[in-house]
Amino acid sequence: MRDDDPVTTGSNRMKSFRISDEIWDRVHERAARDGVNNSDVVRMALLQYLNLPDPSGLAPTSHDRRSGRPARKDTTNED
Repeated sequence: MRDDDPVTTGSNRMKSFRISDEIWDRVHERAARDGVNNSDVVRMALLQYLNLPDPSGLAPTSHDRRSGRPARKDTTNED
């Protein structure tokens, strides 16, 4: 990644948006199961929506349809 990449640099600010309680509850439950926080889930979803790389490595690279859980990015061979 580049040092001037806006995805990896700059400040993280509090954002406000509207979402149904049902969706937010499901986000919270899923995040707890996956060991991430709600902000991570929203960040991953937006990065995927924008087709941008995830500097944290949390975003799935594919989806495991059998379990419904995201497949974690394999970073074992990265330098």
